[in-house]
Amino acid sequence: MTSAPVHFLIFCIETYKIMHHMSGEEVFGLFDRYGVTGFIIRFHDVLHIESPRSVVTQIDEFMEHGQRY
Repeated sequence: MTSAPVHFLIFCIETYKIMHHMSGEEVFGLFDRYGVTGFIIRFHDVLHIESPRSVVTQIDEFMEHGQRY
């Protein structure tokens, strides 16, 4: 994993935490349970050009549909 996807993953965790009023630990547990980390890393090239709100919406939709990467 290169540093850009890792930095983006951290950005996503922090943004999700703020937008959903959660702790970092809660977000990390949620991302782990639903495989969101793999989703973010796999689709980094597309996601990182979107707005933070759009990324959070896509993460929520990903978890809603129960897909894992």
